Amino acid sequence: MAARTARRSLGRSILVAVMIAVPVAGMAGAAVVTASMEATPAELVALQLGAEAEAVLQVVAPPDNDVRQEVSAPVQGWWDTGAGSYEIRNEGDQVDPSTLVEGELISESLGTAVVETPSGLRAVPAVEGDLLRPELEGRYDLIDGRAPSTAGDVVLTPALLESLDIAIGEEATIATPDGEIAVDVVGVYRSSDTSVTSEELLAAPDTLAEGTMIPNRYFLLDQELTWDDVLALNEQGVIAASRAVLLGDDATPGARPSDLNLFGLGGGVLAFAALIGGFLLFQVVLLAAAAFMVGARQQQRALAVLASVGGDRRLMRATVTAGGVVLGLVGGLLGIALGIGGAAAAIPLLSGGRAMSFPGFHLPWLMLAVTVLLAVLAGWAAALVPARVASRIDIVPALRGARRPPTPRRAARITAFVVMIVGAALLLIGGVTLVIARAAAAAAMAEFEPSPVPPEVDIIAVVVIGLGAVVVQLGVVLALPAVLRLLARATGGARSALRLAARDAGRNSARTVPVTAAVMTTVFLASFIMSVLSAGQSETDKTYQAQAPANSVSVSTIVYDYVSQEEAVFDNIPGIESAILEISPDARVAIVEGTPSEPSIRYDPVTGTPTLGESSSGSSVARVFPADRDCRAVFSNDPELGDPRECEGSPEEIQGLYSGYMLRSDIAIGEPDDLEVFLGEPLSAESRAMLARGGAVALNPLLVEDGEVTIDRLPAEQFVVEPDEFADPAAFPPESSDRLPAAMQVLSAGLGGRILISPETAERLDIAARPQLLIAQLPEEPTLAQRDAFTALSQDLTGDPYRFYPYIETGPPDTSTLATWALVAVSAVIALAASSIAIGLARIDGRRDEAILGAMGATRSLRRAVSLWQAILLAGVGSLIGAALGVLTAGALALPGGPLPFAPPSLPLAIVAVGVPVLIGLGAWLFAGRSTALPTDRTAIS
Repeated sequence: MAARTARRSLGRSILVAVMIAVPVAGMAGAAVVTASMEATPAELVALQLGAEAEAVLQVVAPPDNDVRQEVSAPVQGWWDTGAGSYEIRNEGDQVDPSTLVEGELISESLGTAVVETPSGLRAVPAVEGDLLRPELEGRYDLIDGRAPSTAGDVVLTPALLESLDIAIGEEATIATPDGEIAVDVVGVYRSSDTSVTSEELLAAPDTLAEGTMIPNRYFLLDQELTWDDVLALNEQGVIAASRAVLLGDDATPGARPSDLNLFGLGGGVLAFAALIGGFLLFQVVLLAAAAFMVGARQQQRALAVLASVGGDRRLMRATVTAGGVVLGLVGGLLGIALGIGGAAAAIPLLSGGRAMSFPGFHLPWLMLAVTVLLAVLAGWAAALVPARVASRIDIVPALRGARRPPTPRRAARITAFVVMIVGAALLLIGGVTLVIARAAAAAAMAEFEPSPVPPEVDIIAVVVIGLGAVVVQLGVVLALPAVLRLLARATGGARSALRLAARDAGRNSARTVPVTAAVMTTVFLASFIMSVLSAGQSETDKTYQAQAPANSVSVSTIVYDYVSQEEAVFDNIPGIESAILEISPDARVAIVEGTPSEPSIRYDPVTGTPTLGESSSGSSVARVFPADRDCRAVFSNDPELGDPRECEGSPEEIQGLYSGYMLRSDIAIGEPDDLEVFLGEPLSAESRAMLARGGAVALNPLLVEDGEVTIDRLPAEQFVVEPDEFADPAAFPPESSDRLPAAMQVLSAGLGGRILISPETAERLDIAARPQLLIAQLPEEPTLAQRDAFTALSQDLTGDPYRFYPYIETGPPDTSTLATWALVAVSAVIALAASSIAIGLARIDGRRDEAILGAMGATRSLRRAVSLWQAILLAGVGSLIGAALGVLTAGALALPGGPLPFAPPSLPLAIVAVGVPVLIGLGAWLFAGRSTALPTDRTAIS
């Protein structure tokens, strides 16, 4: 009977099946993509060892360090020196792996090459070795040309060849400390780790400058290694991934347990996809329920006939719910097919040509079967309420075709309230669980112990939060009839169109609630994802350690002489300034002075014994530390200094104390205008006044005590410690101190330097200042050509590309803006589609009411106005509630101590909450009345 009913109402059946198929396709596609990210042993061997190599070796420690590796390390997995420690207990020289094996070894060395581009210089990853051999096909492949055969031959990736604007057979220029070298480009290659955008080069042995390349791995070509052989190599400080071991079934006693589990990156992607898919399925259940309700109302007379000839309520319920099961199964199978096809199309785009990103195309049949089962359950759940309503029809009125609006029940309102309370409790439980898990993990980390909370707890807590969000929405849906009736009473004195729209919405909740629910669930999902994206961006911004203002170029003006082991000021600072202004004429350039945060220390090349450099002999170092000794202890391993856990600074304040890598000075010295360029923002009036009267400007509140900062003078001799020892200057006793009145200026981003003073104050305090940093504030983010030109500055001015290196600061990566606005557009489209379906179903159900309205003299413009206001009211209520619930659910992830901050994006949320109802209302107004019965159509009324 259900199958016949589905065939008779083919349009509605296709609509329901497609609605169910869409979220199923998303979940199935995510499952296939996630499964395809994990390499099988055969794929791992093919992509990391190549066609015929027997093993990959890597030297990680001197012999006798109890090295223990995962079976697949070093190509996948980790190693340690026992019990999870990475401490090298036995120092000594690392072995030459060629002395440990009998087969041929091919060395793979990694480093960086500075190549000349049409606009300057660019540092690109480089590989050196005889790697384009038949035995390594799959790991390294020649695309065009020939393999490098002699020193001076290189092959490039396609992206680098295009970027350099050269062809095979031409020369490329590589800048080295000893000058430029010309290399012959003999071919184009790719590796299993490169993508279509990777700019890398592979050189023949002895091509690149000595010291720029570091041996990484060794490919063993013609000697099979057993697990016993691998254990023997571990004793010598070498780890190895063996073809025979990875593809074999033999036991591997003594192997390090694998860290790979379901709850890694792939598990996180799958869990998030399941969460979003669950929300979408809930929306589908609501829309499909509306379709089934309309179908049940249209079949009211047929069901009444069935009941009149002896059909009981169980049969009538089964008739309707069986239709949901059938359509759920059809939609599930269709969604699986679409998901697999979508994954097959998406994987090449997501991989970007990098073979290791998606080693194969894997179908997780168990997950796909579970997804189909969820689709069947969704179809059954969608038909459940309509089946219950259909089984309780009054036979005689139904045979006459009479319809009555539902009678409000107090029990329904109480049930809705209880369901919402249960959902809110689940949200709170999930959020608190995350907080407890994070707190336990942080406490264990502080004690250098493993977390007592298994990683599965996080996933379970997120699932509970998702379940709570669904339950809260279900409670809201149950409460919507009462809300719409309240809205009808509130608009009783409004104009005709608005009054009629609100009254119809309140009286016929069976067809109007699905419209509101459809918009609510769509806006909820968009608001939740936008809030999570915004929270992630906020966390990125908060933890990002900026070394300079955004869109700036910084050059350390201090260069190091490797012969004398002394630092000196670069002798052509004006040349750097002029070159920067040629590249970016509108840049603001400043030179900031400072004082070294550490003295010059020389190390004996034979014994490694440290001695104080000649320039630092008898000197002292000016440092600025937190006023609270417990906060000083953050930097020190001296327990007598204080307890870092007792530092009352916020995480951002403590992190800010670690900044200063570019300036390399606790004290930034300069004129106010130069210091503003250094900070990337204006100095406050209070800060300028403090600098003018000889005080300091503190950039961190932890440095200030009683309105003053302290500059400690530490004897340079205290910094001379043995290489195997560690002592932090925060624990050194000062020989003298200066206290200065200080103004506070908290920056929008943590930058180098802890306090600011004027040159006159530095001279008064006898602080040995020198130019430490040249910084240029650019008007906008530099282009790729400008970046290349900045990189070429050292080569152009000194002939050495490594003499100094301009640091380009562009700020934290923006991972949310584009996705957020794309989500606004997508959510608007989905909401419009979902509401169109729901409004269309409501119009089908309310066709007779609209015809009666027309018969009573209502004009087409009035009916269009009623449609407009009803769409705005229903979509507006749903949109506002959905936005609030989305932010609430994101808030469960952002409880104090939780994984994310609470940072919902106000403007996108406002556009979704307000713009979506207006868009839906306009759509309803444009298409209203086109398919409604004319006032003279008596068949529609009867």
